[in-house]
Amino acid sequence: MKKHSLILFFLLITTTFAVAQQDTTTIFQRPRGYHIDPLRSEWNRKISQQNGLWVLSLYGKRNELREKISFEDKNLEIRKGPYVFYEDGNVLEEGEYDKGYKVGEWNYYYSNKQLAEKVVYSWDKLNGLFKSYWDNGQLKSDGVYLSEKKIGIWRTFYKNGSLAIKENHNEQGEVTAGIYFDKDKKALTHLSAIELPNYPGGVAAFEAYVKKAMRYPTYALRNKIKRTVLVSFVVNQDGKIEDVVALSNRNSSIDLDNEAIRLVKASGKWIPGKELGEIANLRSVIPIKFSFDN
Repeated sequence: MKKHSLILFFLLITTTFAVAQQDTTTIFQRPRGYHIDPLRSEWNRKISQQNGLWVLSLYGKRNELREKISFEDKNLEIRKGPYVFYEDGNVLEEGEYDKGYKVGEWNYYYSNKQLAEKVVYSWDKLNGLFKSYWDNGQLKSDGVYLSEKKIGIWRTFYKNGSLAIKENHNEQGEVTAGIYFDKDKKALTHLSAIELPNYPGGVAAFEAYVKKAMRYPTYALRNKIKRTVLVSFVVNQDGKIEDVVALSNRNSSIDLDNEAIRLVKASGKWIPGKELGEIANLRSVIPIKFSFDN
């Protein structure tokens, strides 16, 4: 899941986003609270207190639990503690928040309950051991991230367990050496492992959708705020959008971030990507441009 004229438009999460040494103010500048979006607006809410936290539980139309979010404040503005997302009674995503950001180990699952990814975050950035799995339980890839960059040895395997890719990455995330094999274990000079997810109709169709569906936030419009928001999301094997988050910076606007997230979540089904020829959960990063021309 954490993974071409389109290549310039649909960026992989493994793209390097420079993360300089940040001070506390920068890291904690933007809480991620509870926001009504097209999906959550149809769910019923229940708020309780557990272990000193305010816990928001969201239930679907059949009264099934869909999402459980913990907050440190009564206003549900700053996420802190456990988070779980459910579908059809099964856990799809679980982890911890602190000051509104993903921290520590997070697990992502297939609909068959099989573990899909085990990752480590440090203030929303991939930072630590990474492992992904095929839906049959076979290891798909493993390696280490440092501030969103792949470092050291990374391996990728075919669904049958045979090695497909073994690469070494330097401290800048650049590949310095690699060996590649086809499914018959024949050595190759290179192997294209990823086919990125696509919006039906391509880039032009997505841009047309954004222009039609965008609701320019009142505050941003009044203050003539123009900005491009990078939105990270996963397209699962069924083409559904999951784990949507805005990759903010020092000049971020929470109103624009929230609208960008809403647009991606409401964009409908995508054409899923492929990894080593197999349909897979893949992560992309897409720019949403806010300008008065929209």
